[in-house]
Amino acid sequence: MHVSEIDLPLLERRVSLLEGAIFSGVPMLSIADRFDALHTRIDETSRNVIEKMETRFDAVDLRFDGIDQRFDGIDQRFDGIDQRLDAMDHRFDGIDQRLDGMDLRFDAIDQRLDGMDLRFDGIDRRLDAMDLRFDAIDQRFDALETSINERFEKVDERFQKIDERFEKIDERFEQVEDRLTRVEGQLVDIKAMLISLGAKNPN
Repeated sequence: MHVSEIDLPLLERRVSLLEGAIFSGVPMLSIADRFDALHTRIDETSRNVIEKMETRFDAVDLRFDGIDQRFDGIDQRFDGIDQRLDAMDHRFDGIDQRLDGMDLRFDAIDQRLDGMDLRFDGIDRRLDAMDLRFDAIDQRFDALETSINERFEKVDERFQKIDERFEKIDERFEQVEDRLTRVEGQLVDIKAMLISLGAKNPN
């Protein structure tokens, strides 16, 4: 069950009943106050995570912009190659062999991009796993009467696990950046090959 499917009014009534049954006449912090503190901590953690994710996505966007510019330069070089091919029909066989080599390089780039898709699929699976954790929270309310103090200690442990998961996501973003760096290296190789074919180097 996802968070959006939880009956919030029912949960509020259960929490109120628990508060009255467990803390009646005891001069200590109420369960509502403890949940408020927990919600505050969740909000702070969420903000930090969102800021970190936005920074990572901005960096990836900049990388893709650079790749688009390099592909624009490659298109210009192809135009120059077409002009030379029109004047050199007797060398088609040799040029075809060079173009076949370029096709192999593009296939290699496609394989690397497919690898990036697999990594993003892995991130999606981890987010789905977090949904399962929220389902587990609903089940834990059934046993809250006898273990409420112990449950709050376990919440702290779960926050630690979430932090570790986001650290792993950071590592995956670093791996994506490494992939992009390799793609840029491939584009540099393509540029050198096109220059060797006689294409003009645009400014």
